[in-house]
Amino acid sequence: MIRLGIQLDSSSWLFCDAHEESRDHYFRFCPIIKLVWSKIWDWWRTPPLFNPYLDDILTRNFNFCLKKRVLKLFHAVCFALIWHIWGWRNRILHACSDSDVVSVLHEDIFLSVQRMSLLWVTNRLSRVVFRGTIGFISLKK
Repeated sequence: MIRLGIQLDSSSWLFCDAHEESRDHYFRFCPIIKLVWSKIWDWWRTPPLFNPYLDDILTRNFNFCLKKRVLKLFHAVCFALIWHIWGWRNRILHACSDSDVVSVLHEDIFLSVQRMSLLWVTNRLSRVVFRGTIGFISLKK
């Protein structure tokens, strides 16, 4: 991240403090972040071995579904998670006390990602209907 011009106090990641900075580690392979991605994969019922790299996610290079609209929705959810990860990181970085850091680190951002995904998608796509729980998505014909 330093190489990309993003100023950091340390080159280790705030969530696990165990890895030198890299974009893939920050947003995809940090053990704490992987747990949240796993919840996204479960929510979307991706294949068991689905494990894309960040570049694959950013370029929508995944083919677990043949429906183009569903992949667009899934892509929006992935971007919502990436946006939340960066916000989560900033909340830790700018916490006022160690107890605030611990509190933020123990948050589960998955429900917030679901809500943000719903908001983003319903504001961008007029042909999407969310019924019942947020996990059930259908498309108008």
